[in-house]
This record gives sequence, C-alpha cells and structure tokens, in this order.
Amino acid sequence: MPLTHNPALLRELDIETFWEAANVEERRVLIRELIEWVMVFPDHLEVKVVGAPQLNVRLREVGRKVPVIVGVEEPKQESCYEPLAT
Repeated sequence: MPLTHNPALLRELDIETFWEAANVEERRVLIRELIEWVMVFPDHLEVKVVGAPQLNVRLREVGRKVPVIVGVEEPKQESCYEPLAT
C-alpha cells in the first residue's frame, strides 16, 4: 500500500530516520510517493507534497544562488518532468 493512502502512518513517520536507513532506490520511491510535482522558476521552486498545501521554496533558503536575470521580458515558467535525483 502506498504511503499516501495511510495518513496516520505519515503523521507518525520519523522521516529523518527513515531517510537515513533507506538506500538510493528506496529514497526514490519515497520521493515518488510523497511529491506530486515541482515547478522551477528563476528565483524559487514550488513544491506540492501529497495532502499538504503547496510550498514556495526560495533558492537562497536552500543554499543556492539566485540568478541575475538580464532583459526586459517577463520571467517564464519552466516545468521539469524528469525524476528527482537523490
């Protein structure tokens, strides 16, 4: 049964311990089960976790440098449908 079908299990799950004990393939399965989508923007990410509101993550919050955008065009949204690397 997928993790997302058991909300009680998700509430009680110690994700840090689970993540540390998991191998690479198990981590990929966990990500596939819990993350609905990720949208990539020039200055932030929007992440939708199953059963939770959308998260806006600024690149500097996760130690990434925000690129300098040069030009007069509006920023464009890019979607990535590749599997997330762990």
